[in-house]
Amino acid sequence: MCGRDWSSDVCSSDLNFGKLYEISTPVVGIFGTGQRQGKYTLMLKLMELFESSGYKVNSLGTEPNGELLGINYVYPIGYEKTVSLQGYNSISYINLLMKKMELNNPDLIFVASQSQSVPLMSGALKFYPIFQYEFLLGTAPDCFILSVTINDEIKYVSRTIKYLESIFNSKIVCIALFPYYNYEKWSVYGNNTKKASNKIINMYINKIKLLTRKPCFDVTNKKSIIRISKNIVNFFRE
Repeated sequence: MCGRDWSSDVCSSDLNFGKLYEISTPVVGIFGTGQRQGKYTLMLKLMELFESSGYKVNSLGTEPNGELLGINYVYPIGYEKTVSLQGYNSISYINLLMKKMELNNPDLIFVASQSQSVPLMSGALKFYPIFQYEFLLGTAPDCFILSVTINDEIKYVSRTIKYLESIFNSKIVCIALFPYYNYEKWSVYGNNTKKASNKIINMYINKIKLLTRKPCFDVTNKKSIIRISKNIVNFFRE
């Protein structure tokens, strides 16, 4: 799916008279508040865990190297994106990919978005996560794992939770904390990060739990992936 001429791969919103496929397979969305939060790695680890437990899993990613890592379909909207579809056509195409995965009869579908779900501020077009919004509408997750960084203000995390839970009456089943400080937040090139101390990590997790009333897990803790998977299972079981 990478490196293609997206403009020639027309998925016009008029093809189905403006209708979209209803996806009955459970869909888990991994969305975040920013970049470099381990969203992609988290999805791959969860897929591996569910598959080792006997589940059949399909996935849709947004990184161009996704197919090399076992992702079923890729809609590359990240850095150096190759997607040229916009608006309704973009949503229709993503929805079509979701339908193709459902035809594989999976037990679960994972989708992972790019950085940001809601804008931090106004003032420039690049502050607005338009591609992420189209991806959200096209995938329509039943539940979310929200990835956050220890830099994130709790107020912004809470705003993101309210936004994601209001779009399709979905639910944030847990928060995945990437406990690294990013010292070059506004740069797509910077990778100057430093892990927070265990004390700071625990304080942030406790604050998140108290103010959002959501479970929160440190994704660098090996047991966290199991705990996150249990939250997913419990959500759909209920």
